[in-house]
Amino acid sequence: MYVRLAFAVAAHLEPEILVVDEVLAVGDAGFQKKCLGKMGDVAKEGRTVLFVSHNMVAVRKLCPSAILLERGCITAEGPTDRVVARYLTSDASEISTSFPLPLKSTDARGQATRLSIFDCNGNSKTRFRLGEPWRMVLEFELYRSVPHVIAAVGLGTIDSVPIITYFSKPKDWHRVLLC
Repeated sequence: MYVRLAFAVAAHLEPEILVVDEVLAVGDAGFQKKCLGKMGDVAKEGRTVLFVSHNMVAVRKLCPSAILLERGCITAEGPTDRVVARYLTSDASEISTSFPLPLKSTDARGQATRLSIFDCNGNSKTRFRLGEPWRMVLEFELYRSVPHVIAAVGLGTIDSVPIITYFSKPKDWHRVLLC
């Protein structure tokens, strides 16, 4: 609610420059739609909207031009489609194929601790062609035995479009490694 209030106040003060930093990452679809509408209205009035986001769908929809920052320096600027394409390919070489997952409370029976991605030969890999087989390893830390566990991993695009959710078969786990 605080983010909604802050956005509403900032947008209605009629600033010359409206800076919006990841406001669309919070709230429901209705709130996001209102935010996009208000940012569009502000821009049509001739005021500047500086929209900071990793949501490429929203950036493409809202911004006619874009700036790409890496480590605080401008590395690309110009038409949004060109800058977004650069963003989507620029950090592919820096993507890790093994992701430590944040630890939650140890009050639970267990939790996932690491996700790793490999090709079918067991090599770490960050890019796959459409239809190319791959393998995912999800590691768990169990605090006690867990009967009838089902693990689920969802995959989506960088634009937050869901691709697939994989569910394992139910299993009693004492020491877990899911492939």
